[in-house]
Amino acid sequence: MTDREDAEALGLDPRPLARLVETVEGHIAEGRYPGAEIAVARHGRLALNRRFGRARLDPPQAAEEGTLWLLFSNTKVITAAAVWKLVADGRLRFTDPVAMHLPGFEAHGKDRQSVLELLTHQGGFPNSDMPPEAWEDREARRRAVIGFKAEWTPGSRVHYHAGAAHWTAAALIEAVSGRDFRDFIRDEVIAPLGLENEVFVGLPDSEHGRAVDMHAPLEGGGFEPLAERNTPEIRRAGIPGGGGYATAKGMAAFYQMLVQGGRLEDVRLFPSRLVAYCTRNWTGERVDER
Repeated sequence: MTDREDAEALGLDPRPLARLVETVEGHIAEGRYPGAEIAVARHGRLALNRRFGRARLDPPQAAEEGTLWLLFSNTKVITAAAVWKLVADGRLRFTDPVAMHLPGFEAHGKDRQSVLELLTHQGGFPNSDMPPEAWEDREARRRAVIGFKAEWTPGSRVHYHAGAAHWTAAALIEAVSGRDFRDFIRDEVIAPLGLENEVFVGLPDSEHGRAVDMHAPLEGGGFEPLAERNTPEIRRAGIPGGGGYATAKGMAAFYQMLVQGGRLEDVRLFPSRLVAYCTRNWTGERVDER
């Protein structure tokens, strides 16, 4: 995405953007969080990109251009997009049972679960999870996913899957492509958009110095490090449902690609019909039961 342009030229009112900046500056001054980055884009152009406060507290490190922020569940969209790429390339269909491509997945009541149900939180195993010792072992990940147990009939209920569905998506990507899911995401989704230095699912050791440390605010003021969120292991793992890292500018560009129907500047990653299909409301008025 190109360098920042005038907000008004992009059809945006600059006054709310100024209030947004003031609000974040106030939050930093009040000690609500150590640091932040915001990015606002329209029509594939950046209208606002600012960083505030600190990325790390001990030793102090300012939030600066290139700082990488933990994406939490924004990672799910990137992982899902890798599955979309397999669909776009004709290697699977959304209506396919996952077990058609991931042998063994049919165990424990998951035989009829479709790729679509997997990606729309209708899979039926929201409380399953991946043990940390399997994060870096592809075969162990596959075995863990096969062992997930359906808690209800897939497609019959909507229940947010914090981690299990996208670990399954990662195993599906590996089964179909023959490549590590992190490599596939980088090479087939991120790099074609020119975002390989901005968005990561699986952070290389060489980039760990750019990653923010996570903290929790203390009731009396100050912050407590969330040590379990700041380890090299969790950064490398690229947890597909919540462990990606990116700049705000990079994620703004990724979402602009979706808003523009699969295209960013002169790169078309997906057919517009595919993006329209994937971004439909697939669960209607059903309530998330989590």
